[in-house]
Amino acid sequence: MNERILGIDLGSKLLKLCLAESDQLGEVKILTTLNKEISSFRNGEIISEDDFLNEVINFLVDFLENFKSKKNRICLSFSSSTFTFQKIRPKSLVDSRYVEENDIKKCKQLGKTSLISSSQEIIYEEASKFYLDGSNTPVRNPLGLEARYLEVELGVIQVFKGFFLKLLEIFKDNKISIEVFLPNPLGASLSVLDQKNKEEGSVLIDFGFQTVSLVYFYQGAINHFQVFPFGLENILSDFLNEYNLNPEELFSFLKNLKDVNQKKNFKLGKNKISYQSWKKLLEKKINFLFRKHGLIETIDKLKHQGPILGGIYLLGGISFFPEIEISLRKILKTPVKKAVDLKKELKEEDLIYLNAWGNTLFLVKYSEKEDTFKEILSSLKRFFSNLLPF
Repeated sequence: MNERILGIDLGSKLLKLCLAESDQLGEVKILTTLNKEISSFRNGEIISEDDFLNEVINFLVDFLENFKSKKNRICLSFSSSTFTFQKIRPKSLVDSRYVEENDIKKCKQLGKTSLISSSQEIIYEEASKFYLDGSNTPVRNPLGLEARYLEVELGVIQVFKGFFLKLLEIFKDNKISIEVFLPNPLGASLSVLDQKNKEEGSVLIDFGFQTVSLVYFYQGAINHFQVFPFGLENILSDFLNEYNLNPEELFSFLKNLKDVNQKKNFKLGKNKISYQSWKKLLEKKINFLFRKHGLIETIDKLKHQGPILGGIYLLGGISFFPEIEISLRKILKTPVKKAVDLKKELKEEDLIYLNAWGNTLFLVKYSEKEDTFKEILSSLKRFFSNLLPF
């Protein structure tokens, strides 16, 4: 039976929805996309509960009402500079002779218990490697292997609890069931990066309105995640002040930027500027923000931790600027590409939905992973029970 999935990308400027359908083979197709400007949610925090109810909750209720013939599974993602990432390596005894799913769950839970905090809430966890009986040689899948004790290398992302619980509560109070909450751009990674990218080392940067989120994949797993407290808003504010523009003039200019004749001067407010001058000015502002907030330093550190053979992939509002990947390549001294949808469900003009679309893919993958664990465990139990003489 086909399953309907809603991916929600809750941004500081735009609420983006992607409704998709998954068939029995796990193939996912987009049914519709929709976006709405909002101002009640900024940097992971609900600014005004009344406005959030009007802008987000009521909008979602009306949207879901049109598709109530089937149950909709929902995955919601957002970005917040309160996200923190760390790696832990809990260790626990294996209950029986061979590692089972319950052993992995127990070890993960032990690790998460060590992170219990009055101010932080775990929003995402990912096991990347497993170690058996003190060995320093990692194992990707320990199920069915003989061991006395198990260690799990666990990547954990936490968020400020006060903001997150308020978000949870308002959805729960309005009977909108969110199955999974994700930090951006983890969902988008499923539509932008393939397994080879994640194995050989790739960085995904989501340059949003108020935050820049960075995730580094290596050997198939998240090795680093960080959110920087600046975004497109900082750059636009500079242009508004320096060129004495009103917001309408600036957004009109940006909207038409891709059609500008790069060999001629063009108007920016009351000023005339060449395309190359505009590009250099933009690079200067980005370079300043990257250095001020440590993003360049972070990329340099990642290069020492592991390779970035897959390069850097860029999504978010700034990715719609022409030749922005060339500018970032100069600043970061690493190949940069604009993110595209490898599934080819999103057209170029619809790439603002990469996070929302990726969230639907995450839910499908999440379900498949749960089913696979159950199948493996069941097969192992059948195998060993057949060896018993009674």
